[in-house]
Amino acid sequence: MKDDGKEKKQNAIRKIPDELRLYIEKRLELLVLDVGEEFSKFAARSFYKIVGIVTLSVALILALFSLSLYLGDLLHNQSLGFLLTSIPIFIIGLMFFMLRPRKMVHKFSDQIFGMVLKSYEDMTQKDKPQELQSKN
Repeated sequence: MKDDGKEKKQNAIRKIPDELRLYIEKRLELLVLDVGEEFSKFAARSFYKIVGIVTLSVALILALFSLSLYLGDLLHNQSLGFLLTSIPIFIIGLMFFMLRPRKMVHKFSDQIFGMVLKSYEDMTQKDKPQELQSKN
């Protein structure tokens, strides 16, 4: 009897490294799946944003072209119409170039870092048992 109990304990102790290895493999697989899921969500959101930005850009270009033609007809000089339309765009471009683009870059990178951090926190919250989540 005592030998059977001792033998069961030894068998259980021998199984621990295999079970630990299996646990680590499963955790890595879960991590890969979670990262893949987050990447696919990011890619989908980015795709729709890019399509929206391109569409709005084309609409803006066409509107500015129409405004240039209209101003050219009013002034009886097409070149002057295009010149008057391009001046505000040129000023806006200079403002973006000259006025602290670092602040915008830092703000953008902080937003991306915040999204990644939130995603990581959400992923770790899914892994916690229900009892630990109810305590928090």
